[in-house]
Amino acid sequence: NPDEFVTFDNSSTAWFAQASLRPALVENKFFRNLEFVGRYSQLKTPEGAEWHTDQTQLDLGINYWINWRTLFKFSYRIMGGEEEDHHEEPGEEHEELGGNAFFIHWAIGF
Repeated sequence: NPDEFVTFDNSSTAWFAQASLRPALVENKFFRNLEFVGRYSQLKTPEGAEWHTDQTQLDLGINYWINWRTLFKFSYRIMGGEEEDHHEEPGEEHEELGGNAFFIHWAIGF
């Protein structure tokens, strides 16, 4: 019976929600090419597994469209949640996730 070898429920969940707003009807070309973006995501992996994590992520950013397929992306990521450390002593608390960061990307579509 395969269930005898697994000591945890081996199922993960992940989801995200994303929204963006681009003021395309504004007359000023600079503001017309801006896009305001936000994304929230969550990842939960099996509790008791070596890779267990309960992680959330919030990304807020501004994109600037140079043309219909090229843009610069400026964003800030806020990480949250906790990750299990399997090298810790029994009864110790889980490590809190951090790692907030700024990102600058240049993207070209084909």
